Parts: sequence; structure tokens; C-alpha cells
Amino acid sequence: MKNTKSTAVLIISLIILAAAIIIFRKEGSSNDATHSEIKSNTPSGLQNGDEGANHSTPKKTSLLDRLATRTDDPTGLQGIVRQALASEPGKQRMSEIRKVADFVAENQPEMALEVFEVFRAQPNSQATSDSRLFAREFLEIRKVISPEDAVITAMSLPEDIRLASIRQTTPTWASKDLNGFMEWYESTDIPDVRNASFKRVSEAMSALEDDSTKKTWVDFASNQPEAMTNAPEIVALWSEIDVEEAYHWIAKIESSLVQDQAWNAMADAIAKQDPEMAAEWVLKFPEGPAQSNSINSTARRWAQADPQAASEWLQSLEDPRFLENNLGIIMAKWSEKAPGEAAAWLKNLGIEPELKKDVMRAYGLNAQEVNEEP
Repeated sequence: MKNTKSTAVLIISLIILAAAIIIFRKEGSSNDATHSEIKSNTPSGLQNGDEGANHSTPKKTSLLDRLATRTDDPTGLQGIVRQALASEPGKQRMSEIRKVADFVAENQPEMALEVFEVFRAQPNSQATSDSRLFAREFLEIRKVISPEDAVITAMSLPEDIRLASIRQTTPTWASKDLNGFMEWYESTDIPDVRNASFKRVSEAMSALEDDSTKKTWVDFASNQPEAMTNAPEIVALWSEIDVEEAYHWIAKIESSLVQDQAWNAMADAIAKQDPEMAAEWVLKFPEGPAQSNSINSTARRWAQADPQAASEWLQSLEDPRFLENNLGIIMAKWSEKAPGEAAAWLKNLGIEPELKKDVMRAYGLNAQEVNEEP
């Protein structure tokens, strides 16, 4: 009886063991399938045991490295760069570099800095000239397509060409999107960059026909720290749209040197448009070297267009030296247009006889006639 019970217990144990083995095999098969599915959807770099704990994304290969190893060239960029590098120095090489700049600006602007580095990394004397030519040509094209992108690229260039690149690109951006440019300007804290862009944009604004855009820039620029170091540029622009405001702004400048430069710039800017108006304004300037310089510059401008009117204005001034200082330009222009009238005017002019003779000889007029007593 005892043996029968033992046999029964053994049989039951074997049955339980067999069932456990069957269940274990089924679970193992299921886990293997799941693991295979995960593995098939996992990047190859994460299938090597550490599940990415110490994994890093492979470093992007630079254009310089790709050129050296001659890897695939799906866009054609490597080919045209190689062709430029292989060209003989001179016009042909410059032409090939311009082709590269054109291609990159229109098709792969994000590669501009890498291409620049390729040209600059050359172990020969062409490195500097090639890289600068590429940068200049690229920016010239890119600033038309996307002025903002051109300026951002210029900011990323090495310091030795950064300022020149900023001067090249910022006026276009300001002309097309002044508000966007002014936001960028205020966010920039590099003094040289701010100063370079301030000066060039102020000069470029004169070419615009829209006075409201000019006024927006003047109102903004006149409150910037760079206004004092670039007073002539901002005043010249201001005088084109609001002479009265420009005059009062200059009057508040504390530095006498800066103020004198601003007075001269104002006089010259007005005289370019209307010499007669400039003649009225310069007499309102404070007496001193700035006013004297402004009177002379206005007289020269006026004499170019109407030497007789300029001479009459100068004769009306109390100081005869202004007329004497500008006698040469007046006679040069007047004798071209009407030599007889110029000779007659000079004959009756109350200046030293010897000075009259010198002027007549200089401009080929009849000196004997001039020196006859009226």
C-alpha cells in the first residue's frame, strides 16, 4: 500500500514538471519574438548591449573631409569646389570661385561657412584671396535673396572680414525691412558691428525715395550711442527731409568737434539740393570755423550750377575773403559758360589788379581788357 502511494506521488510530480516545462518553452518563444521586434526597430548603434547609455550620434563629416575622401556628391557642390581649387591663379580661378558662390547662395546657403573654410584652409598663398572673394560674391548674391540671412552669415565670418561683410549687407536689409533690421541692431552688442552698420545704413538711406522710411531711421538713429561718432551721416540724411529738426539737433551736441562736423554736413547736404536755401541756413550757424567752412562749401556747390548767383551772394557778405577764396571756382565755371560775361564781371570787381591778372591768365581771358580803367 505504501509503495502504491509513493508511485502515485511520483507520477503526479512528473506530470507537474512536464507542464512547467511546456509553459516555460511557450513564454521563452514569446519573449524571443518580442525581442526580435524591438531589435528590428532600434538604430544599429543602440543594438550593441548598452541600450544607448554611452552612445553618441556620429559626428557630421565636414565638407573639407568629404573633399579629401572623395565621398558621394549628390548636389554637385564638391565637384565645382574641386574645379575651383584646381584652377590656375588669375581670371579663370576667380570665375570658378564666383560659380561656387553663385551655386551656394542659390542652392545651399547653409554650406557657405564650410565652403569658406575650404578655401581658407588651402596651404598656399591663394587661401586669403580665394576665401575673401568667395565670401564677398556669396553675400552679394545672398543679400538680394535673403538680406537677413546674408547679415547673419556675415556675423559668423572671421573678424578680419566681418566688418567689411557687415557694411556690404546691412544697407540692403535696412532698405527692404527697416523694422527687422532695427530689431537686430538693438540686439547686437558688438560696438564695431553697430558702428559699421550705422554708418553704411545712414548713407544708403539717401538713395531711397520714401521720406517716411528715412524719417523712421533718423528718429531711431539719432537716439543711438553711435549717432555722435556718425553725426555727419545722420545729419546729411536728416537735412534731406527736415532741415529745422536737423538744425536743432545739432545745436544740442555738446562736443564742439562733432558739432562742427555736423554743421558742415548739414550745409553740404542742403547745398546739393538747393544752394540758395543753404546760403540762408549757413548764415544762421554760430560764427566760427564751422560757419566759414560751410559758407565756402556752399559757394562751391552753387558756383557749379550758377556761378553768377554764387558770386552775387558772396559779394553781399561782409567778409571779402569768402569771395576771394572762391574766385577760382566761380571764374572756372563762368568762363566755360560765358567768357565775355565772366571777363566783364571780373573787370568791375573791386580786387587787387595783380589778382585779376592771375585769374585771367588762369582761365584764358583777355587780361588787357580786364585791366582797362572803366
